[in-house]
Amino acid sequence: MKGILFTADNHKAIREGRKTVTRRVIKPQPPDDARLINACGIYSFEIDGEFEPLPKPRYQVGEVVYIKEAWAGNRGQGWIYKSDYDLLPWSEDDKQRRTPIKWRSPLFMPAWAARDFLQITDVRAERLQEISYFDIKKEGWQPEMGLAPRSGGEIIIEGGLRPQDWYENLWDSINGEGDYALNKWAWRYEFKRVAKPVSPLV
Repeated sequence: MKGILFTADNHKAIREGRKTVTRRVIKPQPPDDARLINACGIYSFEIDGEFEPLPKPRYQVGEVVYIKEAWAGNRGQGWIYKSDYDLLPWSEDDKQRRTPIKWRSPLFMPAWAARDFLQITDVRAERLQEISYFDIKKEGWQPEMGLAPRSGGEIIIEGGLRPQDWYENLWDSINGEGDYALNKWAWRYEFKRVAKPVSPLV
């Protein structure tokens, strides 16, 4: 079983039901002047009449994957998860008394220690900046009071922040400042939370 990484905030949004879509950069990237071809869900790109297949997406429709996160504990006593632990209402005395925990890297988390599982329901390739308002909501954005359509149909939050600005900030916080502006090709994965498999593989 494959794992997938999310930031703590994005993982929280998934658990709260606010996030059902994620995007991951296609590697290697098609050339800038490539034209994307989608034939029954099989993607390739065309340049000067020549066709090249896109790399196969890491996750496939119908596949169940698990969320990797920082964790600690053992099979006998159970697991604790850093994202939950950090949110506990520790007092200053508690912080001074508690024993430091040696967290295990999420990169090496096995499926049997995971608590959240996702089933991939849709996969497609697109440019980052093609993201729609409705997909930004699926990425975890929550509309604020004062949201209204402006001239040209563009949606702007009161104060001047567009939903696209929020997503650009989110993307750059994960992938590096200015990465969104490069408008890379990405795999768009849609998913739903599912119950933990009876015997998830390592």
